[in-house]
Amino acid sequence: EAEAGGGDDGDGDDKNGTRWTAVNPFVYSDSTTTPPPVLPPVERTVEIISRKAVVFGHILVFISLVMALSFGLWTFLNRSNVVVKASQPVFLGMLCIGSILILFTIVTESMCADLERRADVSCMLSPWLFSIGFIVSFSGLFSKTMLINKIFHTRGNNRRKIRIKMHDVMKPFAFLFLANLVVLISWTIVNPLVRREVPTGSVDIYGRPNRFYTNCVPLLADDDAGPAASKLW
Repeated sequence: EAEAGGGDDGDGDDKNGTRWTAVNPFVYSDSTTTPPPVLPPVERTVEIISRKAVVFGHILVFISLVMALSFGLWTFLNRSNVVVKASQPVFLGMLCIGSILILFTIVTESMCADLERRADVSCMLSPWLFSIGFIVSFSGLFSKTMLINKIFHTRGNNRRKIRIKMHDVMKPFAFLFLANLVVLISWTIVNPLVRREVPTGSVDIYGRPNRFYTNCVPLLADDDAGPAASKLW
């Protein structure tokens, strides 16, 4: 409503002396006086591993863990047996320990979606467990291969005298473990893995990503993506 300007020089007066007075606030289509946003909020859907799949995976891990511990215990209790001695109990024990470490990788991967900010820790813990477990198992197999190689390259009755002692096993294990440790520590410090939401390619009617899945990505790659990178936590 406009009224002819009088002697009032209030804030509502314009240069022509006309004063504007609000009679009723503007009502928008949603029956409110609040201006709507430029675009409606994105209806986000995050795809994660179902609870049933996680439970089933944990059951399989538990069964495998019990088997690995049982085999390790049986090997220890029967270490004086002729067959076990011939198979080298140290190698068998290393295989069991390595298998257990690799099994826990499945657990850390399934924990990522439920641990909130600690999901970043589980992301980086997975390669640590898997790599160390693989090195422990592989070192035993590598030493076994060395033994077989020595047997085939030894002539005569000297083959019966060939033995692989504990220090023979520890040499390749120490070298591989230290090399692996250097790589893992450097990786963790320089560019660790973090849990993030990754778009699946699905978009809404405005072209905005609306479906995501959780994944471990390098931290530097996520930072380079800038604000467009959608973060899980």
